[in-house]
Amino acid sequence: MNHLTFQERVLHDKTIPTFVRLVASKALYDLRTAYVDAGTTHVEPWVFWKLVKFAQAEPIKSGKYTFIRIYDEEHNSVDIQTLNS
Repeated sequence: MNHLTFQERVLHDKTIPTFVRLVASKALYDLRTAYVDAGTTHVEPWVFWKLVKFAQAEPIKSGKYTFIRIYDEEHNSVDIQTLNS
């Protein structure tokens, strides 16, 4: 998911719970400050699924993890992931 779309959907809507906006803000900060891929932010499943819902993101299942990938124009990315239950 493009970082601008993600930011618009999650950070600008003040009706979204604060804990969801904080995770989104941390991921975007990591993406902006990394020289290359920013790595992974691990969250609890209930936080992850709230974030997916509000961001209208497509989760990707891979092995024992499910994640969403946020990328910028230079194709740097950050993942927000949780363990599958």
